[in-house]
Parts: sequence; structure tokens; C-alpha cells
Amino acid sequence: MYTLSNYTSTWQNGCRQGGFLLVGLLLVLTLLRVFFLGYFGDFATMDLSEAFAALWMGFRVDLKWSLLLLLPAWILWVLGFFFSFFRDFAKLFVIVAVLLMSVFGVVNIAFYAFYHTPISSIIFGLWQDDTRAIMETIWSDWPVLQLIALCIGLTLVPILFAWLGKSRSPYATEFRWGKGLITIFLCSVLIVLGIRGSFGKFPLCLQDWAVTTDGFLNNAVPNGVASFWEAIKEQRMLTLKGGVNEGVKNLGFDNLAEAQDVLKRAGQKSAFKAMTPAPEFVVFCLMESMGRDEFESDRPGENDTLGALRDVLPSAQVFRHGIAVEGGTFPSLEGLLFDTPITPISQSRYGDKSFPFSRLWDYKKAGYETIFLTAGSVSWRQLDRHFLRQGFDRVLGDKDILEKFPKAEHGTWGVGDQWMFKYATDLLAEKAKKGEKVFLFMLSTTNHPPHQVPDGEKVNPVDPNVLSDFIVDDRKDPLVTNRLQTYQYSANALGQFVERLQASGLANKSVVVATGDHNSRQHYVASGYWHHGNGVPILFWLPENTLKAPVDANRWVSHRDIFPTLNALVLGKAPQPYDGRNLFTPEDIRPAISYATLDKYGLALGPFGAVSIGPGGALTCYRWEDDKLLAEWPCSETNLKVGQIAKAQRAVRDYIVRDGLLNNPESTK
Repeated sequence: MYTLSNYTSTWQNGCRQGGFLLVGLLLVLTLLRVFFLGYFGDFATMDLSEAFAALWMGFRVDLKWSLLLLLPAWILWVLGFFFSFFRDFAKLFVIVAVLLMSVFGVVNIAFYAFYHTPISSIIFGLWQDDTRAIMETIWSDWPVLQLIALCIGLTLVPILFAWLGKSRSPYATEFRWGKGLITIFLCSVLIVLGIRGSFGKFPLCLQDWAVTTDGFLNNAVPNGVASFWEAIKEQRMLTLKGGVNEGVKNLGFDNLAEAQDVLKRAGQKSAFKAMTPAPEFVVFCLMESMGRDEFESDRPGENDTLGALRDVLPSAQVFRHGIAVEGGTFPSLEGLLFDTPITPISQSRYGDKSFPFSRLWDYKKAGYETIFLTAGSVSWRQLDRHFLRQGFDRVLGDKDILEKFPKAEHGTWGVGDQWMFKYATDLLAEKAKKGEKVFLFMLSTTNHPPHQVPDGEKVNPVDPNVLSDFIVDDRKDPLVTNRLQTYQYSANALGQFVERLQASGLANKSVVVATGDHNSRQHYVASGYWHHGNGVPILFWLPENTLKAPVDANRWVSHRDIFPTLNALVLGKAPQPYDGRNLFTPEDIRPAISYATLDKYGLALGPFGAVSIGPGGALTCYRWEDDKLLAEWPCSETNLKVGQIAKAQRAVRDYIVRDGLLNNPESTK
């Protein structure tokens, strides 16, 4: 039976052993990572500084996940300070944690050997496909028994370290409540800091895994448990139920043909004649939080929101009444590139397949190299993994930019937008010399919370009081001012990019489009201004003499109209009935359509007013009163007609996406 002093001594000795066990576990995980680098890579040709960066980040990831799995054991051990029977449960959790880290570490290496990627959602095919057949394949093709023995051996190493850390003193420690409580407090603080993994504004997360421009080294960063957790998150993001016709039926159509018939009867204008010669460069600039209201609030000398962008607007086709396809960066990204009302799909269980409906395939077939460039991390939403399957030849990010411009400041979300645009300028100039065609898609990041202007750049005066009254943000809130400043910085960087293209002569070989991914998160009055809350400008710069007729810049437009317009101009490809519109043809009855919504299934907007689509395809109508949308009942004939078109487009796109995800077993692209 324990005396009080013996009990306390045993508890404190256990804390000491736990520290030794953690060291042993981190050593095992580091050795696995070194093995990964040596087995799959070549130390002779490897950049050692980048390899050490991967090892250091990997160590931080290991520490975070080791402590996360050991956290239940620590909680039970703390309880064991007061009630001794909790200690045995704590020891059990320790063994489970060490076993999981070791097993998944080995599985991660085996997974990479086969799929050339850390553990991903593919692993769930073990349950989704023929489980028996897969298990038989694993048993026949892999040294299963040896791997099991290795997992056991790796598990025993930290336990051995814990045994070595056991105090051999024959003397019991005098019982002291204060010392024990201080130990609990300090250890708990260290554990929390280790789990957070960072002293910065954000905890250690997925986007931090990209430490170099070398994809292989970045793949060495996550341990097996971390990779498996990201795979679980992917798996949970989306599950399509009900088959390919589920969306069609949810929107009130009996079948696909019924929805297609609605679009056939609506008609559409003929496609604009393709540019001759075809442009060498197609550049798409998706600007973080480039909202409509900041764009319209530009007042030089008072509230400068546009900077150099203002100077190049006269040479652009400016559609001020635009709406985003979705309300967030990634949903808008997928909505633009894949025209999908279902999101996220590239990060779901279906993301390891190529999407036949991706917009990129048309440009690859036309001979364009397709490049995705972001000022942020390519590990964000695992762009470097998923987008390569969907038609991009290369995915480049902040590490690539920093390699070219090492003096660039790296902030919370990446490098400043100006560096991304400078990188793009050099890239296009290089491609022009080689006579190569490029489709370049860029994603900016600066105009994002915490809204800090990078690189110590000076900005011109801004004034939140210029913003419209239906924006209810407190004008004295520093965040509102900071938002306007980063808006100006990003718009200025875009404007300077266009200026450089024009000065170099590349503008006459290019089509450039720019828009916001969504508005800048302003807060609006309760109702009537949804078109502002989802509002973005849409800008086109075209070679001289491309347009032969005036363009209605006051029409309502959508993100969904951008690619059909580009496809008509660049490829001579007419929009399909389920597509958006070619904005350089006369306006027809078809509305601007967003998948973001006042209701469940989307919003149609135009001079007639607005229509939202609810469950079963129910329509709710709105009419204009100056710049405000008011509910209208009953729906006008025009509203009913455009509402039917909007829900038919949504239904057909839903079917196309579901069919591509469910009935396309593997990519043939």
C-alpha cells in the first residue's frame, strides 16, 4: 500500500517518464522521416537547407500530433494525482497513442510507395471498394508480417525510453501539494503550446506544410496520423447520395429531359466570333475580397481604393453589376473552374479523380500550358495535389515566388500580391520569347483578415465614411480602415500588372479578366441588399479592336458568365444552354445566376428583379425599388420565366457534376 509520500513520488516519477517517452516517440518519427527522404529521394542531389526545413516542420507536426494523442493520458494522469486508480487508464492511453503514431507512420510510407502521395482519401477505398479483394492484394504484394513486426518494434522504442527515465532513487519524495500543482500547471501550459505548434496568430495547420518549392520535400512533412486526419476531413466534406438525378428531382423536375426542354425553349444568342489570331495568353485574376462597394467608393485623394487600377480602367470592359458564384474563396474557385453547384468536390472522396467537366481541358486541348499561381501556400486546401488532376499543368505558390523574390515579406496568408503579379509578368515574358501559349489563373491573398499591408508599403488616404449607408460596419472600427487599405494595395498591384503588360506589348497578345472571389465581408442591413453582399466587379482587358460593337456595361452579370465569354473569344466555343452567357453578345432573357443564394438552390438577378430557388424548385420573387430588392407576390410572368431558366440551369449542371463524379471511375485526361 502506498504511503502519501510514496504515492506522490510515484506520480512525479511518472511525469518524468512521460517526458522521456515523448522524446523517444519524436525520435522514432524523425527517423521515419529521414528514412522517407533517403528511400524515396536522393541525399546527393537534395538541397540540404530545404531538407532541414522539411525536417524541422515535420518535427513540429510530430510534436503537435504526439501531444494531441497523449492529451487524454495526461488528463487521466492529472486525475491520478488525486485518485490513484486513474493512473492505470493513463498508461493504457499512452500505449494506444504511441501505437497509433508508429502504425500510421509505417502505413504512410507504404502508401507513398504506391500512390506517390501521403495518406489521402484514397485510403477509404478499403471500405468503399471490394474490401476482400484489396486485403488479398495487400497480403500478396506486401511483407505484411514484417511491417507488423516493425510497427511493434517502433512502439517499444518510446516505451523503452520511458523505462530509462524511471527514477532509481530509493528515497521517497516528501509530499508537497504546491510542488505537485505547479508541475501540473507548467506541464499543461507546455502541452497546449506544443499542440498549438506556433507562436504566431494561427496554430500550426495544413498550409504550413509547404516549406519549399520541392513537392517531394513538402510530402515528407506530415506524419501518418496528420495525413490520415486530413484524409478524414476530405472524406467528410462531401458524400453524394441519391444518384445522378437527385439534384434534378430536388429542383422539381421529373427528369433531366424536362429541365433541358426549359432551356431549349428559352433560346440563346449566337456565339461571338473568336479572336483572330487567338491570344497567346489568357490570364484570370481572382482577387481576394474585391467587392463591388469598395470598387465603387473610389475617390482619389479621399478614399483611394483602386490605386493604379483606376488608370487602366478606361482600357477595360467594366461590368460593375456582378455577382459571385459562391460566398467563399474556395467555393467560388470551384464554381468558376468547374461550374459546380456542389462544393467542395476536389477535396472530397471524389477529388482523386479528374473531373471531365473542368474548364481547363478546353484550354489544354487548344495547346495552352495551364498554370495556377497563388500568393499563398499551395498546400492550402491541398491545391498542389488536387488541381493537378483537374487540368492544371503546374501549381505555383508563395515558396516559388520567394525563391525568385527573396526580399518579399511573408505574412499570415502568403506574400504580398505585388510579388505574385511580378512573378506572373516575368513568366509571361519568358513564355512570349519561346512562343508558347499560357492559360494563367491567379489567386491573390493580401486583402484577407488580418488585413495588413505587406512589405511596409505606403498607401494613399482612405475614408470609411465614403461607404454607402446600407453598410452597417462601425466606421470607427480600425478593421474597416485596414480593409480599405489592403483593398487599395491589391487593386494597385493588379493595375500595375496590367500597365506592365500594356507597356511591353503583351496586352495585345492577351485576354485578361479580373474579379473578386466574393465581396470584402462588409456587413449590410438586414434585407434588400443581397446583390451588394454578393457583389463583385468583373473586368476584361482585350486586345485593341477586338470588339466591333458597344457593350452594355450596366447589365447584370455573374461569375458563371466569365468562362463562356472567354471560351467564345479565345476558342470560338458557343455557350451551352446550361452555361452562363457570352457577355459580348446582346443581352437576352437569361439572367445572371449565382449558386450562392437567399434560399437553398441559387439566385437569378437581372433588370426584372431577382428570383431565389427553394426546396422543390419553389420560387421567391423580388422587384426593384431603386437599388433595393423587395419581395413580390405574386411573381410576375418575367420573374417566373427567368426563375424556371435559373433552376433548369442549376438542375442540368447538378446532373453533369454528379455524373462526372459518380460515373467516371478514373481519369482519361
